[in-house]
Amino acid sequence: MLVICFTVFAATVPVSIILPMLPYIGQEYGAGPFEVSLLFAVMPAITIFVAPFWGRLSDRIGRKRVYVTTLAASSVAFAMFGFADSLNGMFLARFLQGLANGSVAVSYAMAADSSNSGTRARDIGFVSGAMAMGFFLGPVLGGFFMSSEPFNHSPPAYFASGLCALSTVIAFINLKETRHPHGRVTHVEDATGSATPAPAPEPLVSRATLILLILLFLIAGFTSATTQFAYTFWAQGALHWAPSDVSFGMGAIGAAYLIATVGLVGPLSKRFGDERTLIIGATVDVIGMALFLIAHSDALSGIGGILVSITGGGMWNTVLSSIISKTSPPHQTGMMLGLSNGANMVGRVIGPLTGGLLLATGLTVPFAANLTLTVVVVIAGLRIATLARLARAWDPRAS
Repeated sequence: MLVICFTVFAATVPVSIILPMLPYIGQEYGAGPFEVSLLFAVMPAITIFVAPFWGRLSDRIGRKRVYVTTLAASSVAFAMFGFADSLNGMFLARFLQGLANGSVAVSYAMAADSSNSGTRARDIGFVSGAMAMGFFLGPVLGGFFMSSEPFNHSPPAYFASGLCALSTVIAFINLKETRHPHGRVTHVEDATGSATPAPAPEPLVSRATLILLILLFLIAGFTSATTQFAYTFWAQGALHWAPSDVSFGMGAIGAAYLIATVGLVGPLSKRFGDERTLIIGATVDVIGMALFLIAHSDALSGIGGILVSITGGGMWNTVLSSIISKTSPPHQTGMMLGLSNGANMVGRVIGPLTGGLLLATGLTVPFAANLTLTVVVVIAGLRIATLARLARAWDPRAS
């Protein structure tokens, strides 16, 4: 788990390291805000389509091969971004970065493979925490390595490439293969002694659970991205905060998410189970967002409500991966985690776009939309808990 978390952290930093460069790239190459936003969005947009493929491939040929391959390919893609001397070259590099971005889904699958039912949520929480730290430190490191006078985008890109290369070497040397063939009964003998195909090992109700979970991953990406996007406009527009104040608030948001994923998910899942932890986290999210909407004009109460919401969101966002890993058929775990990661990316792409439209009607409207969606998550969580009880009744071995 230590190796997985480090490589996930090192692979996630490059994803967000581009953020401080975007305004300067626009000025340097004469690109408007829309073109610059496309440059950032092209990587997650491509990931939407390739993540299920990488996950499915890891089901077939093994996690380590796919994990090391995607890390190495990411290193090459980020080096290409550093070498690029035109906007078209940068778009090509970001496109290739999206194609190579399969390590996230595979890392969740490796964590699930390496864990048992009692530690799965905790270990997946560690992976989510490492990813959150990477997203948080990426822009900081990007700003540190970037030269603005004159502008030079290459050093951060080369640093990102080096991190991915280091992760590749560490993963290749230290990681063990976690995906092994699961022994399954393929035929059973009937009363006459004839061999007939055995029934499918997964209960029918798990299919309904998987559909709900994919939808919840979409909502998770949407609400997380919308909150982060709308927060900056609320802080500047309603509280008149300076950029430094806004950045400190973002740091507090990142810390709250990290505490939830690393410190809360594991103990709560062990005490109450994954399904109840999902409901608890979504309920905390609803309470925090309601507190924000009630007292959004007060800085302390407003940011406090957001932090409570982010803490709850970190809990239910993380435990989703644990639930889907144990609900998926063993031979399709990687594919389902890849599909869920793709759904999460869809939410992260459309969330800020929708949030921008909603901000035109009021600074708190995106948060109200998130509250509504999170109430849906609570209701869906209750349904998933019911389906889990039905699954255990259908097959007592279900975990």
